Amino acid sequence: MFEKFKEDVYYSIKAIRSILSGFDCLEARDPWGEFYEVFPEDGVEPYYVCARFNNGRHLPLPLVLAPADSEYKLQKVVLYALGWTKPMRQAKKACVEYENEFLDGYGIELTYS
Repeated sequence: MFEKFKEDVYYSIKAIRSILSGFDCLEARDPWGEFYEVFPEDGVEPYYVCARFNNGRHLPLPLVLAPADSEYKLQKVVLYALGWTKPMRQAKKACVEYENEFLDGYGIELTYS
């Protein structure tokens, strides 16, 4: 139980520091474990895309768009609380645009709010 709480605090602090450092770009990991900037035409499944922040840390696209999916309760609160910040709004906008470009032709469109 205590280990889970420590992880929750760790990932929450990591998220705070990342978001407040500023949004950089969207990235994915290649088969060798290296990150590279990704674009919808690359064909990378959105599940594997991350928002990269200026401190070099990454938040997975699914967490940026749906913080409620986090398995860590404190991290959920942090992601919701920092959702109004400029870096998080930029990350959300980039993630929604990526999803929409990727899903183009499927008749599905996400909206950004």
